[in-house]
Amino acid sequence: MNDFEKQMMRKATEVVKAQPDLAEQSKIRERNKFQKEPFWEEGADFLSEKDIERRPCTEEEKNELDKSLEQLGDLFQGADFYWQLDGALNISLYRGAYIGVHKDIDLSIDFRELEKVESFLGSKGFGLFLSSGHRPGKKRIFERIDAKRLQNNEEGFQPMIFAINGDGSIKYGKENFCIDTHIIKWNDSGEPIGHHETTIPKEWLTPEVIDFHGRKINCSNPSLAAYHKLFFTRAYDDNDLKLLAQSGKLTLRDVDLIEQTFDKIIEDIQEVIRCYIGRVLPKIKNAKDKQEISDILINDELTIKHKENEETQKFCNELAKKIITNENVTAENLYVEIFATTPISKLLPRREERFAMLRQNVSDSSNKN
Repeated sequence: MNDFEKQMMRKATEVVKAQPDLAEQSKIRERNKFQKEPFWEEGADFLSEKDIERRPCTEEEKNELDKSLEQLGDLFQGADFYWQLDGALNISLYRGAYIGVHKDIDLSIDFRELEKVESFLGSKGFGLFLSSGHRPGKKRIFERIDAKRLQNNEEGFQPMIFAINGDGSIKYGKENFCIDTHIIKWNDSGEPIGHHETTIPKEWLTPEVIDFHGRKINCSNPSLAAYHKLFFTRAYDDNDLKLLAQSGKLTLRDVDLIEQTFDKIIEDIQEVIRCYIGRVLPKIKNAKDKQEISDILINDELTIKHKENEETQKFCNELAKKIITNENVTAENLYVEIFATTPISKLLPRREERFAMLRQNVSDSSNKN
């Protein structure tokens, strides 16, 4: 071995000695796979669902929002994958001023790029997690995950991004930075899907890039922001929609397309329900008791994949109870019963009113400009 080779061998040995024990690192990460949040607060003074509009930010809240958006821009600087800000915070950025208090940062990323996202976040000291969700009086549990686990999130847990320490534990206190995360999925035809697995226009995935304190923030396409807002019925959501329409970011053509997409969801759900009824009704008519009817309802191809879900079980049991006490079960009265249980049915009574409000405010904004 010549002198050069000896020198390189010494350097390699020094590097190996400097490396922490990989097995020990793995054990530490495994110990931190499930983490319980260190505190839990009830009744935080953000918003009530009955509030007609968002209350103004305090100076401290404004500074915190500024800091969070700056951190977001810094974190994703140079990212070579799709990401965009979600939620009503978009409306504040469209308008150039906070429309009121915002509880947190929401983000969307592409299902097809999760491995790339995981690698990028890891290089920045961040990790992917699943949250057990808010349970009254209980702390949330956060599960550290990889891209593959997130792709197979069959439980429907809330994905989140957290700043982490070297051992994988979540940073809290002043170093804490977390992002509620949503996943954009695609159907087999290569079309993006939104609420109720119904397709949305691809053009809605073109972000509105806004400069914020020298950082580039990928805001949601305004049409996508309005589309999502329509699925919420809190009192202040109407005011959020109004402020979005007044921002000058939407056109009447945009509203037409949003309405068409919204109505397509209704049509798709109606078709799914009618096909479901077509399969189960002939079997129900020959059933002897409530339990047999409930078994028929829950073992259909539509419901069997959610068989262990408490809500699905409750739905099938209650529907079976109504069927067994009704001597004249028809496809139509079954349809009425089932459609009334869907979330979209709660949005229909004010559908025309809300789209009329959107059009009026978009038109008024256009005339001012």
